[in-house]
Amino acid sequence: DAGSFVEGSTAGKSTAFIPPASGAFGTVVSPELSNIIRARIAYGVKPLAALTENFDTEIAVVPYFRAAAAPISEAGVDPLSASKYVGTELSLGANYRPFSDLVVSLSGGVFLPNGDIFVTGYDEPRYLVSLTATLDF
Repeated sequence: DAGSFVEGSTAGKSTAFIPPASGAFGTVVSPELSNIIRARIAYGVKPLAALTENFDTEIAVVPYFRAAAAPISEAGVDPLSASKYVGTELSLGANYRPFSDLVVSLSGGVFLPNGDIFVTGYDEPRYLVSLTATLDF
């Protein structure tokens, strides 16, 4: 019966699970674990395996659903919507490891929100492209 993801319970105790730490589940959107069901379908290949073993790519599809018609952590969700399908994220990533302790990653994605669950202004596709370098030692 909560009116928002973090607060607003109108009767009794709030029973929403709020994790102590959050992790990234997607490239573009990454809702908190409370009231979310997600699946991840991914396929990875090494397109340049004949030239180098240090380059790999992955394509992924991540559909998101609400477990109940209740708030989630993403902004713009209509509290009156009964729809449980939140949307789907499509992403593509490439990793290059020139050395054993250095990884350069380029990733991009698009989140296609369900227009029945998001209010106007939040129901448009969202895009994100990122370039990261990770040095392990």
